[in-house]
Amino acid sequence: MPLINIYHCCIQKSASQWFLQLLRDDSVKRACSLEVFSPHLDFTITTENRELLRRGFPGNAIVSPLYIPYEEFLILPKPPEWKAFYVVRDPRDILISWYFSVKCSHVLNNAFLRETNRLLRALSLRQGLDYMIANIEGLHREMYAAMHGWLAAGENEKVLLVRYEDATGDAQLETMERLFDHLGIGLSRASLTSLLRKYSFARMSRGRERGDEDAGSHYRKGLPGDWKKYLHASQQQAVRGKLQGILTGYGYEYSADNGL
Repeated sequence: MPLINIYHCCIQKSASQWFLQLLRDDSVKRACSLEVFSPHLDFTITTENRELLRRGFPGNAIVSPLYIPYEEFLILPKPPEWKAFYVVRDPRDILISWYFSVKCSHVLNNAFLRETNRLLRALSLRQGLDYMIANIEGLHREMYAAMHGWLAAGENEKVLLVRYEDATGDAQLETMERLFDHLGIGLSRASLTSLLRKYSFARMSRGRERGDEDAGSHYRKGLPGDWKKYLHASQQQAVRGKLQGILTGYGYEYSADNGL
């Protein structure tokens, strides 16, 4: 039997640890007979990370999570049989999530985070978001470049693009059925429903329902479209001007240019 791997690729703030816990569950292991391998790579591609990627990962494994640009994924050594999925999230919600994370709940383990935390605490909410939008390419340049690059994977039948909002929102069951079918993980609908209930937002956040906010929690709110509450019209327009290709490419916004 040929070696097979599943690759869970993603960006920050796209429920990577939630997906990891799902994939580690015993019911998933029984369904696909694959062990989970977590490479513990940084969010950005460093020289050390690149050396690890060039060596590849164990066969017969679910590799999760991988914060990796598409061009790096393409040259990653892989076994004969493999499937992958890439989780993307509305960059406007990432902006809001990152704001509250750095200001209220993130571990400040480097000078950049400490300085950004100090700055955001000194500014009002609107001023803080203005700062982040003005510096959006600098603060998250590699992440947004990765999101843009993975759009090309839509033409690769071995890769499924998954929106965070679909995987965690009202279309969750249908989205995860489509994902597991793509990956060859043979869970029944009843088993998948039970799995999703086991790792629901309410359980992960110790009883809070989606939409109930705790700014200091890692699971702050869990509600897609949260950016509409925080971004003023001028801020929304500014983000749109900087990230239009990503917004339209993944279907978060529509325009005559992309034919949607």
